Amino acid sequence: MIPAWKIRRELQRLGQQLSAIHQALWEPILQRRHDRAVQKGLPVFDGAVTQRPKIALYLLYQPSVLPKSIVETCQFLADHGYSPLIVANDGLSAENRDQLLPFVWKILERPNIGYDFGGYRDGILQLQMWDVEPDKLLILNDSIWFPILPGDTLLDRMEAAKADVAGTVLRQKGNFGFLESYLYLIDGSVLKNEAMRNFWRSYRLTANKYKVIRRGERGHSAALWDAGFKLHPMFSATTFLSLIRREDDVFLEKTIQFGVAKTASQSAEREAILHATRDKDWREAALNHIEKILQSSQFYSAFPYASVRLLNYPILKRSGDMVSVLWRRAYLGAINAGALEPPLPTILAELKSQVAREATT
Repeated sequence: MIPAWKIRRELQRLGQQLSAIHQALWEPILQRRHDRAVQKGLPVFDGAVTQRPKIALYLLYQPSVLPKSIVETCQFLADHGYSPLIVANDGLSAENRDQLLPFVWKILERPNIGYDFGGYRDGILQLQMWDVEPDKLLILNDSIWFPILPGDTLLDRMEAAKADVAGTVLRQKGNFGFLESYLYLIDGSVLKNEAMRNFWRSYRLTANKYKVIRRGERGHSAALWDAGFKLHPMFSATTFLSLIRREDDVFLEKTIQFGVAKTASQSAEREAILHATRDKDWREAALNHIEKILQSSQFYSAFPYASVRLLNYPILKRSGDMVSVLWRRAYLGAINAGALEPPLPTILAELKSQVAREATT
């Protein structure tokens, strides 16, 4: 039986595809109007952090109460030598703005048009209008908690990577690879490249999230590849599987116990493995189960226990899609069982609150 959440997802996708027909007519008009507003100047507020060679473009959509963890992410970025540039879709309340200003360089407020890549575009174009050419540009958005672990070193490792663009995971779609776009680091030379400047100038804003994925997440990576730049993922399923095969049966058991089953058949297979006798065939069955899950899932959301233990994976999604809901539930389950160290206190509090809300809906 197909899960209800998967049916809802496919219906939403169909609705987006149908809406794309009339969106194609009015979106160019909306974009021309928006670009005129950008040229005239969007609202900008100066924060307490000085301009530095490294800029962090942090895209927010926070129409109500600002999570404390977002302020702490700005502190983390500033502590690591970045000047946070907040790009706020739909603007910010005066209260939320005041909470952020001590920990950021600037806040740019824009209409909520084009989702995250619309905000990325306006932030990058604004830097060009200010004649700011950073040595490094970190792009991230508030769909994630980052970092979730104390003492995280991901930014240092991304900076040290020998790549033009370093991201978290390189997703494969056929023979094409694209970086997941919720957090990645761009070298300054990429921003100066004319092909990439043209990508952002000509990027077409859209209210269709599936078009955003194609034009933005996949389109940006395609433009980078075409321009000859090197893209480097900091984490991969290949590394995950290589490491997990070295672990003992107790580790495999916890990996599966605190894993995510998206379908009834995956759940039944997981329960069968967890309750099976630990004989000579058990390990092979456990590894086969993990590998089978990864054929249709990402390692970090399917097996959060192992991703944190083996890779120190420092990100957790806030999104409301069912995969992220199950991921958060499994991750918190491992923490409550004492199998994982808890994340930073603010994130733990927000995580518990969100999981509790989701359990009642």
